[in-house]
Amino acid sequence: MLLFAAVTADADPIRIEGAVGFGFEAQARAGRFPWDWHAAQADTASVDLKLGTRLVEGVEAMVAVSSGFEPDGDRFALREAAFDAAWQRESTTDHAAFHLFAFQPSRLWLDLPLQAPLAAEALGDDAVHGARTDAAWRTLVGTALWARAGENDAAANAAWLARLRWDGWQPARFGATWTRHLPDADRTQGDAASVDPLRRDVVGIDARTTWRTLVASLEFTDSRDAFAVPGAAEVQEPGRRTHWQGETSRRLTDIMPTTATLRAELRARSLGGPRWGRVGFAPAYRALGAHSGSRLQAAERDRDAPRRGLEGARFEAWYEPPRWPGWVRQVYDRHLEFRDANRRVILQQTEVELRLTNAARGRLRYQQHAVDAGGGEQYADYVLADLVAEDSQGRLRLASGVLDLDTAHQSRVMAVEMTANLGARMQAVGRWTAQTRDADTAQAAFIALQYWHLPQFEAALQYGPEWIGDATDPVLDADLGIDPAPRDTVRIHVRGWF
Repeated sequence: MLLFAAVTADADPIRIEGAVGFGFEAQARAGRFPWDWHAAQADTASVDLKLGTRLVEGVEAMVAVSSGFEPDGDRFALREAAFDAAWQRESTTDHAAFHLFAFQPSRLWLDLPLQAPLAAEALGDDAVHGARTDAAWRTLVGTALWARAGENDAAANAAWLARLRWDGWQPARFGATWTRHLPDADRTQGDAASVDPLRRDVVGIDARTTWRTLVASLEFTDSRDAFAVPGAAEVQEPGRRTHWQGETSRRLTDIMPTTATLRAELRARSLGGPRWGRVGFAPAYRALGAHSGSRLQAAERDRDAPRRGLEGARFEAWYEPPRWPGWVRQVYDRHLEFRDANRRVILQQTEVELRLTNAARGRLRYQQHAVDAGGGEQYADYVLADLVAEDSQGRLRLASGVLDLDTAHQSRVMAVEMTANLGARMQAVGRWTAQTRDADTAQAAFIALQYWHLPQFEAALQYGPEWIGDATDPVLDADLGIDPAPRDTVRIHVRGWF
């Protein structure tokens, strides 16, 4: 696929790396044969091969393929590929680079201050592939990118992006970005109420400046859709307005086009000193029009917040005391959601972490979340507590909490995680979770014995469902209330590298 045939006499030798692995899974079931090694049909075996080389100075190529057996996978598949060419002018910062890539979502990264215009999850996550070029000349920095989804059910089938940034007025910098979302052609024809646009263009400008520890950021975008089906825009987005209008309303979304978004933030990383402690804050404001946004964008930072039809302020502050190792963090978010119905949302979160000893720390988090849609407020409050002890020999974490406080859906959750070194090359890992609601309790346990002889070999023996409680906060894992069936599952995994 990549141009390995172009190797010249100056090229480096081809680097060859690879991995061989296999795994088996068995589940306990009722019957004459209690352990069924074929019930899960999750046996796997694979061989990965990776080749890379430097073709000439500044030009490198790499390709990785996999061949093996997976129940729902291909016998032969491309795992990763890249072709990189770079040039830089001597004694200057002027440079240019060109990249071809496949299965490398990190290539979509851009330097916008607040909101990423192109998210990997919108283009099939790890399966994304495309081309990118970056260049810098004096105070101008430019990027052009084309990416295509590797999965048919991705939010976007393909995307174009162009960005230009000017750094000529330090410490400020200014940028302009254009993205085009191209859905699958099959989705652009059909019923006017559900058809996708032929394309969606989003044009944005952004600015960022710093002063000591203060960082001020501003972003504005406007979007335009083009439909192949007549009347689709009017059916899907009634009340769409593409022009500014004079209003006495205090809401920016009543003045801006309904296709526009505005985000602003002032962030102080750390203020103060060793005598009184250090404090930081980050007030922000979001005004997202009811018909704005793009499926290519990353989700909002707040959980369950919509990508459009939202306006309100968010304030975050934190404090580190001078003599006690720990910190306090407070978040207050009050906004209005108006895309499909008017909802007033208030979220308050208080979080405290203290280091109790050199090897132990505790954390307490309390969140209040109220939503008023006109029929009375609905609450989703919770309180969580964490205790973590760790050293060079292992780690123990105890987590518990109460979710949906003072509601009919109130539940108690608990999780215990443990890691213990059994030698220089072996460790034991365990997790137990439980959720109790009314008189029902759902429990799950997972244990594993892991052995590694890096960088050549690793092996693992696992028991139980590893996917329950594997989130960063295990007591907030959405799978916690699931009673796994069957819960008796054994897996064996072996993998070696060369």
